[in-house]
Amino acid sequence: MKQNEDYWHKDDLPLGRDCDRCPDFGICGGVRSVKTPNSCLSLCSCKPNSKDGRGSVCKCDAKHLVQRMREVGGWDLEVPRAPLVPSPSFPQMIPLIYGKSNRERVLGRSAVSIPIHSVFSRRTGELSVDSHEALCEKFLIDQNTQIILSSVHHDPTIEGYWSLGRSQNIAAKLRTLGLDLITTPNFSLFPDVQR
Repeated sequence: MKQNEDYWHKDDLPLGRDCDRCPDFGICGGVRSVKTPNSCLSLCSCKPNSKDGRGSVCKCDAKHLVQRMREVGGWDLEVPRAPLVPSPSFPQMIPLIYGKSNRERVLGRSAVSIPIHSVFSRRTGELSVDSHEALCEKFLIDQNTQIILSSVHHDPTIEGYWSLGRSQNIAAKLRTLGLDLITTPNFSLFPDVQR
């Protein structure tokens, strides 16, 4: 980490000599580091009119620079806040069910959780149900029951989902199931390690 300290911004160092002439100075405020005595362009690895910019965003490749600026809407850090998404209220304890098992009647719970691997085909990666009604019928739960899709499971069970599901636009299809919440996946769940 010590080797990078020369690139750190330090308020007690002088402003880069060319910073105040830069059109982005008002947003950036300039650089003050040991390794950038002139401006951030001191870090540029390409030369003007060179095609060897290696994907860097710098003024040597104006076309690439403009594309990146348009992509992020400029260098201003005043990012608009995303709209608040209301969070559903759930009971403190929610059963994780794997199917309807031997139940003959609808499960009378206000909320249930179902594992992600039980709503997709391991062979094709496609959803095994195509609507909220079909999902409730498959698990024999009431249509008004809150449903949480749990993406946490032992790796061998869900690996097929990640390898097949990514190319099948599964995320968009999951919206049709009327789920109340989907948990984020785990990336390793070892059976011999406490969590």
